[in-house]
Amino acid sequence: MAGSTLPSPAVDPWTGTLYMAYEGSDFSAGRFDSVQLVRSTDGGRPWGTPVPISPEGVAAFSPSIAVDERGTVALTYYDLRFLEPGNTTTLPTAHQLATLRHGDPKSRTERRISRVFDWLRAPFARGYFLGDYQGLAADGKGVRAVLTEADSGAPQHRTDVYTGTFRTG
Repeated sequence: MAGSTLPSPAVDPWTGTLYMAYEGSDFSAGRFDSVQLVRSTDGGRPWGTPVPISPEGVAAFSPSIAVDERGTVALTYYDLRFLEPGNTTTLPTAHQLATLRHGDPKSRTERRISRVFDWLRAPFARGYFLGDYQGLAADGKGVRAVLTEADSGAPQHRTDVYTGTFRTG
């Protein structure tokens, strides 16, 4: 996944709080990456302590972040929560949307916003590649997400890009 370790920044338009979502293995003792979030209320000097965003014990990757007009922090990411132990033939993946009112991790809610698809159906480019075609932007009272899924039925175009608007509160 080229670019999967790139951090995703956002700023709260009202408070100026900076947020950075990224992949890290701090919460799995280095076994796998999960989605983590840090914030700064003073222009990036310094950043706070990382907090986990994706569920405990689940590999997650490619986060995008946005802050809506009410200060709700929204993050999208892929995760592997549907992978069954012992499954070595598929890699079930889905896109998740997590929201945190005013960036508070205790207010975190989450929902799946894509179908479950087999990541192993994605094109292979130094790894199974969903592309750099995901993102998140504030859109009125919610967020607009762009996400990619591997298409299991069309070998000529093995990924599809979708968009949707989601309420954040």
